[in-house]
Amino acid sequence: AWLHPDQRCLELAVKRRAFGRALRNPGPWGTEDVARAVARATEQDQPQHSTTVPGTDPGADRRQGSGLEADGDPMSTHR
Repeated sequence: AWLHPDQRCLELAVKRRAFGRALRNPGPWGTEDVARAVARATEQDQPQHSTTVPGTDPGADRRQGSGLEADGDPMSTHR
C-alpha cells in the first residue's frame, strides 16, 4: 500500500476505505498512527522561512516522473 504524506490523501484513503482493500483485510483499521506520521512528514516538509518565488512550486522537482527514469534503461532479458 502507498500513501502520499499529505493530509488530503489520507482523508481520501479513509473515505474510500482504501486501507482494507490495499492490505486485503476488511479491518477495522485505526488510522491514528498513520495520521500522526502524515502530520510529522508534512511538518518536516514545510520550510521554516519562505524562500520561494511567488508562483513557483517547490515540490515540482520531486513529483516529476515515477523515479524509474532515474535508474536508466533496465537490463535486457534477451540473450
